[in-house]
Amino acid sequence: MTLVIYMMMYIMFYPVQAVLACFLYGPGGIVTAWFSVLQQSGMVAGFIVVVVLMPEIHKVAFDAVLSREYTDDVVLLGKLRRLQSVPFLVKFGQKILEIPKILIVPFILFKTFVMLSIGSIPFFGVPLVIILQAPSKGLRCHSRYFVLKGYDKRQIRSIYNSKRGHYMGFGIAANLLESIPIFSVFFMFTNNIGAAIWAIDIEKEVKIQNK
Repeated sequence: MTLVIYMMMYIMFYPVQAVLACFLYGPGGIVTAWFSVLQQSGMVAGFIVVVVLMPEIHKVAFDAVLSREYTDDVVLLGKLRRLQSVPFLVKFGQKILEIPKILIVPFILFKTFVMLSIGSIPFFGVPLVIILQAPSKGLRCHSRYFVLKGYDKRQIRSIYNSKRGHYMGFGIAANLLESIPIFSVFFMFTNNIGAAIWAIDIEKEVKIQNK
């Protein structure tokens, strides 16, 4: 699947970008355009894999790491929330609350297009995208942990504000690794494991503070 995405990206975008790069930077633009499309292909492949394949895999892997490190209570709590019998009217209300998330899909697609456009800027594009997406990437890596703990948006925002630098640093490292062509999907998995280990450290800190 990833290979097909790379091939399609080169067929559709490389000729145009090569012409523009050559016009702006001379013959060296051919090489610049090649690496630019390579990075963009990795971003698109990563986005598609995350949306289609990775959500459930991420959940299982995240839970498995937590379970191995004595925090079964966190995982169990989340599982109980999923398995608990919920009345029909409550389920219906939950579906209604999901509508705003569906409505922001066009915004997400637009944001992805903007990031791809920025990423096509020679030399500076990819590093700029990595930095711009770092805060949200770092926070997103702990989305499963927040669900298991049952945190609301206010609590998540408070946690982010208290660890802003940590999430920024983790996001930069994760984006940098995932921007490596061909290996991006592999690093998505390892970043998820790293986020789970970080969640374990947070749980340890909380338990020490509560003693």
